Parts: sequence; C-alpha cells; structure tokens
Amino acid sequence: MSRKRRTEMNENNSSEHSAGPLGVTRTIVTCKRCRIKKTKCDQKFPKCGRCARFGAECIGVDPATGRNIPRSYIVYLEERVKVLETQLRSAGIEPTTINQEPSGLNENDQPLTSSNDKQPQCNSTNEEVPKLQIPTSTAGTAVNGSIKETTGISFGSLMRTAVSLQSDTKETAHSIAMNPCASGSKRRDSEVDPTLLPTKEDAERFLEIYFAQSNSQLPILHREQFVIRYFEPVYGSLSPNVNLASKYTSINQKVVDSRIPPTQTWYSEYKKQLQTKLKETSGEISPEEVAETIQPPQRVRKALYFLNIVFAIASSVHLLQYKSETSAKFKTSALFHIDHVYGSSDRLESLQGLLLLTIYSLMRPATPGVWYVLGSALRLSSELGLHNENYLKNDEFDVFTMDMRRRLFWCVYSLDRQICFYLGRPFGIPESSISTELFSELDDALIVQESSVEEYSKSASGLSSYKSVSLAIIQVRKLQAEIQEILYYKAELPRKFPTLQEWKDDVHTRLENWKKIVPKTQRRMNCDFKVVFFTLNYHHTMLALYGFSMLNSKFAVNDYFQIFKSSRGIIECYKELLDSRTINYTWAGVHNLFMGGVSFLYALYHSSEVCSKTSLEEIQQISQDCAHILNSLRASCDAALPCLKIFEILTAAAIRLRFTKHIMKMQQGTSVLDELKIWEGAPRISNTFYDRLNSGLIPQFQSSQFEWFTDEIDLNRFFQHLYEASSSSLSSNFASQNLEPKTENCATPIDCLNKKDSSPVAFLSFPGTPEDVLALDSETFYTECQDQADSGAMYKMISQVPSEFIWEQFFATPP
Repeated sequence: MSRKRRTEMNENNSSEHSAGPLGVTRTIVTCKRCRIKKTKCDQKFPKCGRCARFGAECIGVDPATGRNIPRSYIVYLEERVKVLETQLRSAGIEPTTINQEPSGLNENDQPLTSSNDKQPQCNSTNEEVPKLQIPTSTAGTAVNGSIKETTGISFGSLMRTAVSLQSDTKETAHSIAMNPCASGSKRRDSEVDPTLLPTKEDAERFLEIYFAQSNSQLPILHREQFVIRYFEPVYGSLSPNVNLASKYTSINQKVVDSRIPPTQTWYSEYKKQLQTKLKETSGEISPEEVAETIQPPQRVRKALYFLNIVFAIASSVHLLQYKSETSAKFKTSALFHIDHVYGSSDRLESLQGLLLLTIYSLMRPATPGVWYVLGSALRLSSELGLHNENYLKNDEFDVFTMDMRRRLFWCVYSLDRQICFYLGRPFGIPESSISTELFSELDDALIVQESSVEEYSKSASGLSSYKSVSLAIIQVRKLQAEIQEILYYKAELPRKFPTLQEWKDDVHTRLENWKKIVPKTQRRMNCDFKVVFFTLNYHHTMLALYGFSMLNSKFAVNDYFQIFKSSRGIIECYKELLDSRTINYTWAGVHNLFMGGVSFLYALYHSSEVCSKTSLEEIQQISQDCAHILNSLRASCDAALPCLKIFEILTAAAIRLRFTKHIMKMQQGTSVLDELKIWEGAPRISNTFYDRLNSGLIPQFQSSQFEWFTDEIDLNRFFQHLYEASSSSLSSNFASQNLEPKTENCATPIDCLNKKDSSPVAFLSFPGTPEDVLALDSETFYTECQDQADSGAMYKMISQVPSEFIWEQFFATPP
C-alpha cells in the first residue's frame, strides 16, 4: 500500500543520532541528494557512499534556517578553528579560551567602538523616511533621459546586486522544494494516493476541457479513436451534446456508436464492487483505500491509463481552479496501468501514452521529470522513423496510420522545441534530419480507417477544425527553433542573408505574417481555445529575437522599443490568463514573466526614447501586474519566490534611479553624474552619492508607495551592497578583456590594452572595423566595454535565475 511505502520513505529520510566517544548524542543529517533520490543514505563522513561514488557534493539542509550546509559542518568548523588558532599562536597571539570573557565588551555584551569610528547608519523604524515628491509638471507624464547616462550605473550591476541579495531567499525556497514536508501542503505526486474513478458526467466535462485546450495544441489523440478504444469500454456511449473540440461540427456517430450496454461497462461493475466492499468495512476504511483493492480486468487496463492521465491534464489546464492533489491523484491512478501501455504491440499507442505523461509533467512537478519522459518519447519517435519519410515505401502504411504517424511526430517536435527554447537546451532532433510532412488539417470526423482517400494531408474541406490551432503552434515553434540556433547557438546564417540584421528583419516579417493568419475565432478553431496563447507566443518570440542573446550585445533605439513592447505584451497576456484563471504551464509562466519583467525595466533604464514615452503610472501598473502574477504562482512553482523578490528589488531601484535626475535638479541643481568617478576604467559610485543617500538629500520611497510588494524593500542596503561590489565585479569584467587600468596617458583604446597581446582587438566584439574601434576616444571605449559586459551578464542571469529552480523541480526528477 502507498501508506506503507511513505512510512518506509520517511524512516529512510529521517535524521538519525549517533553517540560520540563521550556519550554525547550528535544528529546525523541525511544528505540532500539521497533525500531527492529517495534512497537510503549510509550517512558516512565526510561524504556518504553514494555521493562519494558519483563525485557529488554531499550536503544537507539546516532545519532551522533552510540553508544548504555541509553534513560534516561541525567537524569542519572545529578543524577550521584549530587552523586559525595555530596561525594566531605562530604570530605570537594567544587565542581566547572559552572561559575568558572577550575584551572590549561592555556588561551588555555589546562591542565598544571608538567615537572616531564611523559606522554606516540605517534609518530607524521610528524615523520618518522622506517620501519621493514628484513635481507637478512630471507626475503622470513621461520622463526623459537614460538612467545609465544619469547615474553611470549599469542595469547589469543592479541585476547582479539583486541576485546576490536574494541568496538567503534562494536557499530557503530550495530547501522547501527539496523537503516537501517543510511546506506543509506540497507533496511529490509519487506520495499521493490514487483517486476514485469519476462519474460519467465529470469524465465528460474533463474530456471537453482536454480536447479544447490541450489536444487542440498537441493533437496526440484522434477524437473518434479515443472514444471507441478508451471511453466506451469504461463509461459506454457519449452523452448527447458533448463537445470534444467539435463545437461547429459533429462527432462521427457511425464510428462511435457504442454497442456496449450501460450495465456491462466497467464503471457499472466498479460501482458495485466499491459499494459492496464499503459495506463490509463498515466505513472504517476510506473509499480511496477500498478502491485500491479493486482489480480491473485486462481489457480496460489501457483505457483506465488514458482516461486518468487525460483527467489529470484537464484538471491541470485550469490549475488555479483545482487543488494540486486533484490532478496528482488522477496521475497516480493512471500509473497503475502504464505497463500495459508501454508493452503495447501498437508502438504508436505507446508513444501516445508517453506524450500524455510528458504534457502532465510540464504542468505539474512529477516523477519522473519531464526531461526523462520527453527523452523516452524522442527515442521512440526516432526508432519508429517518424522524423524521416524519405525511406518509406508508398504502400507501407495506410492513410489513417500515416496521418497518425505525422501528427505524433509533430507533437514530439513541438514539445521538444518548446522546452529547449525556454531553457536553452539543445534540440533532440536537428532540423536537418526532419523530412516529415505536416499532418492533415481535416477534422477527425473525416479521417477514418479503411478510407478511399489516397492522402489526407492533401485533402481539404470547408469544415472547422481544431487542428488549425496545432498547425499554427508548430509554425511558431519552427521560428523559435531558428532564432535559438542562430542567436543563441551561433549557427551560420542562411546564405541568402548577407548580414545578421537582414535575417532578423526577415524573421520579424515572418512572425508578423504568422500573427495575421493564426485562427482568431471559435468557428475556425471548432473549440473555445484561448487565443491569448497566440499573442503570448508572438511576444515571447519577438523578445527572443530582439532581447538578450549571444549575438544581441548592443541595442539600437528600435531594439529597445521592441523589447519594451514585447515584454509589456507578455505581462498583459499573463494578466488576462490570471483573471480567467487559465494559466497552465506554471514554470513557463514564471520564466516568461521574469524575462519579460526584467527586460521591461532594462528598456526603460537604458533608453531615453522609451523613457520619454512612458509615464510613471504606466511603469508602476505593469510592474505591479508582473509581481502580482508571480506571487500567485508561488504555490505551484518554486522559482516564483526568488524571481518575485529579485524583480521587486529591481523595480524599486530602477524607479528610484529613474527619477533621480529630476529630484537632484529640484533640490541641488546637480545630477548624480557629477558624483561619479572612474577607477581602473570602470565607473564607480562615489561616497558622496551614498552620503546624500543616507542623509536624505536623495529622497527615499516609503513602503506605502509600493503597497503591492510582498516585503519592504531596503534600498539603502541595496545601494550600499551595489557600491561595495561595483569595483570588483566591473574591474573583473575589464580584466577578462585583457585591459589594463586606466591611466592619465591613455589617450586611445590601444594605449589601455595589454601590450603583450598581439591582437588585442580580437577580444572585443564591437560592430565595425578594428580601425573604427581604435579611433574611439578612451571614455567611449570603456563605455562600450561596459555595455558589452553588461549585456552578456544580463543574458546569463536572466536565463539562469528561474531555470535553476525550474530544472530541478519539473525536469530533473529521475524515474
């Protein structure tokens, strides 16, 4: 029973105690890796046997703080103390023993400091912090000027500081993800008991959701074939007026006319056995536990897998409307019968089962993770040769099977491209290996076995079809794959494009044409599919084309406007989905929102043209919407919390600095630019800026001005951390370019380069010729260097921050 398995698992994962040589009991923490793998840890020091065998880091989770700690951290600290004491003695200093009271402490154990020592003062909670007073002439209107030009602080520096300050939050969220019991309600789906078979009415309602919202995007199931094979043996005939993506057409009744009497269906027999067993137990055992003892006949095993996994997907489509355990219980019920699907003689049927499990794993954290399930689907697809039709004989498959092969391959393709495009992973099947034609757009009612039609893909009809949705999705996946290969993997440009910009213009045109031709009405789609997903894919693809990438290191004015427009569009799309409670892929939502929110702030921060056409109210509203949506996804995706915290800090800092120039002009008649200094070729904020900051000359935001923040933002701490980290981080970027510190004799870039390098300009990737680079004055040269490093760092951070949590929670869970 599952309860017994959970008890054994908890016993294996619980902390044990061992007595030391003096009889002192010391807690031995189970290592994190063994806990994730759900394997017994031998708890050896300094590494357990499994971690030592695989060369992995052996760490645990501190139950008090939730931080990752070495399992042998007490031993480590003891050894470290010994080393430090030895160093002190070698310097002639006797270490203080535990019985000695440290000098320099008063009776209240507070450090005594000299009156001459200046310590940074933080504002007391009782002190009134000056509010930001926006001039009447600028409130509600646009603000001109690039903030980087005003302050000299790059957005990459803000981003690095925000990520650094959230390390504690990151570790806490990470520990919760790896220890489901700590979060109270979160449990791995492998720990969830199966559920009862739903009534026929509920089953039909789930089917309507699945075929309209999921199968329309990925047509894994042929509607009529699904009804005949899986629905009728369990429930009998479909009820009248059931809409399975057939809103403006009819289901082929000649095919689905069931001849199974209602009293002979498995659901009828299931109810009888359940009621009988419940009477025998006198209500002492729950119906779910009783249902586990019911053994269905072999003839309905496959049907029960497909029905339950479809129910799990349907309840996950509207995950904000159902409890997470609802879909997890359906998935657990389906896995009881998965061996009958894997072992099916019909390998296309096995692939259908794998793809359905992949879709569920994309929506919910599951075991095994989606990367493993999708990998199995890719290998099976390649084994069946679905990607290559060049070697098929003309009469090798009938037209029905041929269309099923094509639709299943393009489902595998679409899933592979979607995941790899989001997470920057290499594609499972390269584009050059694909020769499979697209499947037919005909409605499933017209695609039947034993047909006289020679080729369904070349047939047409005037009827509506839900496959117009999936064909449109495949087209945008192709564009996304092309963008990723060229901009992110640095593949060669197609020969017809002399320059990268011409290729980008062509992709932009194709994307705009795609947006125009996608289905926009329910009549054409034959279902109530949410067309906002088309808009979301459009903005996401456009942001990938113009936003941060390996080749997009310097942005033009048009690029900033595209980034601003697309990032704002992404946030607006998710706001619409949240209002209708139809967000399905939570990890994709967190990834998109974080990328969109940060890119939105980046465009405002760096472009004076974008700033001049954006009001403060608009910035606050869009930022508030982004934060609100991220906050709503915290319960279903662990990456939402750290992404939310980082975005809130960035928003507060960017808006603060955005109005700095206007505030300084009002109060001092100067700008922060006057307070900058150059050190080793890298801009650094002077102490004067922080003196003004702490003294209140630069007004601060009160938390009431950001009521939608989940926590108060300590901007003083943020800017102090930024100041302390700016020197080392920026100078290291210049060191990586083989640049020497700036001196008074540096008149041109070549004077500031390392003379030992025979080709110093090769380290840089400026547009134009080397002569153009060498002709730059020193200040411009270093500004360009900083922009290059800033863009590269942004690309890494904006993709890695959410991906780390997403990968471990949704993708990397082994079978």
